Amino acid sequence: MERTAEAIGADVAQREQAAIRKALRLDLPVTAGKPIPILYVQMDATGVPVVKKETVGRQGKTEGQPAHTREAKLGCVFTQTYPIRAADSTTYTSAIETAEDFGQRLFLEAWTRGCSRALTRVVMGDGAVQ
Repeated sequence: MERTAEAIGADVAQREQAAIRKALRLDLPVTAGKPIPILYVQMDATGVPVVKKETVGRQGKTEGQPAHTREAKLGCVFTQTYPIRAADSTTYTSAIETAEDFGQRLFLEAWTRGCSRALTRVVMGDGAVQ
């Protein structure tokens, strides 16, 4: 089961990276449809506990202490007509990667969801340095 899950995960990751590379070349999928009144993009990050080998060489929050977690970035894209979120409109993406790489991943998700058709785009994050 583990080997199958790892193989499927590697295939999914490879396809995601190929799509992100295309997006960076502005080879973006066409998103046709009606205008979207408001498209929301939210992002945040949190520390997730990992095994020791995943933190080798990483600085912890306390000076001189090793890290005990990795930072997982989380993002969602949704539409909403105040005050009710549109049913089944939320999609999610997440990864343990740099903020720059995650920004590219979230951009592609927003674009795929119709960001180019949105009359208003609302992007929310906590503004933390890391």
